[in-house]
Amino acid sequence: MTQASVLALDLQASSAEYALLAVLGLEGGKGSVVPQLDERPLGSWAIEPGWGIYSAPVPHDALGSSQHQLKLTPTVAGGAVVSVDAVALVPVGSEVSFSMGEESVGHLVEGFANRSGRSVWSLGARSVVGVALAPAAGPYSLTVRGSALPSLAPLKVDCKVNGKDIGSAQFERRGTGSRWAVPANVLRAGANRIEFSYAQTAVPSKLDPKSADNRELALRFTELSLIPQ
Repeated sequence: MTQASVLALDLQASSAEYALLAVLGLEGGKGSVVPQLDERPLGSWAIEPGWGIYSAPVPHDALGSSQHQLKLTPTVAGGAVVSVDAVALVPVGSEVSFSMGEESVGHLVEGFANRSGRSVWSLGARSVVGVALAPAAGPYSLTVRGSALPSLAPLKVDCKVNGKDIGSAQFERRGTGSRWAVPANVLRAGANRIEFSYAQTAVPSKLDPKSADNRELALRFTELSLIPQ
C-alpha cells in the first residue's frame, strides 16, 4: 500500500468503549499511516519494520450507524510499502478474551496458519498476538488453551509481553489451559504485543511419509484470555 485504501466495516456497537485494531506490515524504508473512520481522523501510526499491531481509540459517538468506511492513508519513504493484513473494531476494557476464528480477526499478527479456523496452528518458531486494553492496576493472568503437535508433547512455550519475558508454560497433546503471570505495569493502554516462542517445531510430512503437510508447526491455539489477577 503506497496510496490510500478504503475498507467497509460493519459493527453493531454496544455501550462499551471501542478501538480500531490493525495488523500492518512495513517493508523497506520508513512509513506512517493515518486512519480515518467515516472521514474522522483517529491519529497517526508510525509503522515499524515487519508486522505489528496498531490501535486507536474510537469515539463512541462515531459508532451510531452499523456501517462504516475506514480509510488508511500511508506516507512512505525510501521505497517502503505498507501492507494491511487485518482490521477490526473491537470493544476495549480492562480484560480481553477470544476464541480463534471470527473473534480473533485483528489479533493474530504473525506466525499463524489457517487463521479462519476454529483452532489455529502456530507457523514457524514464534507467533505474535496483539490486543487492545485499558489495563487495570496490578498483575494479570494470561491464559492460552491449546494442544501441542503430538510428536512434540509436552511442549515448552516461552512468552514475552511488550518485550518483557514472563516465563514459560507447558502444553500437552490434548487441550491444555496454560497460564502465565504478567507483572504489574507491563501492559499499557492501547495495543499490546504478546509473543510466543516454541522450544521445538516439526513438519508433519517429515514425520509421516503419507502426510502432505509441509508447514512448520508446534501449537494449536483455540482460546486466549488476559484478565486481572
